[in-house]
Amino acid sequence: MPEQYRVRAATDEDGEFIRGLRRRNYMQNAPILRIAGLTADEVVESMEEWTDRSLEGMDELDSIRVTIAETEAGEAIGYLMLLWPAMDDFSQLPQGYIYDIGVTRQHWGMSVGAMLVKDAEDHVREQGGAFIQLNVNAQNGRAVEFYRKNGYLEEWKVLGKCLFGPES
Repeated sequence: MPEQYRVRAATDEDGEFIRGLRRRNYMQNAPILRIAGLTADEVVESMEEWTDRSLEGMDELDSIRVTIAETEAGEAIGYLMLLWPAMDDFSQLPQGYIYDIGVTRQHWGMSVGAMLVKDAEDHVREQGGAFIQLNVNAQNGRAVEFYRKNGYLEEWKVLGKCLFGPES
């Protein structure tokens, strides 16, 4: 019988799990143009500093919802951070925004991420939201394919160019 998973609200005790999982996944999520020439340790350090800056004060917002995916035995295996309401700058209506998601590698491909995303979508829908958005590193093909498989469509492209180096 396949293992069953569940989603629950995160607690303060989950902070170390989330931080550790995020650190393990930094290499797949780092912006490739901005990390050229950095060592793996420098990439992790840079990504951690960037994440800390962007999360600063977020835990005090009423609009952040953090959920944990866990096994039947209560082992944390994934998390999702949802902003609700976030403002859709096009329609000016409230929308959901998936800020961050992570699943332990041994649970990749086991529908844990899909379960977390569905829970976030259900929450936004229950709050009256009709739209949910996220950003994904275009170089992370596995993540891009995961979102497409779960019904997400590309709306915008953000292009970058390094102004220093041989290609500038």
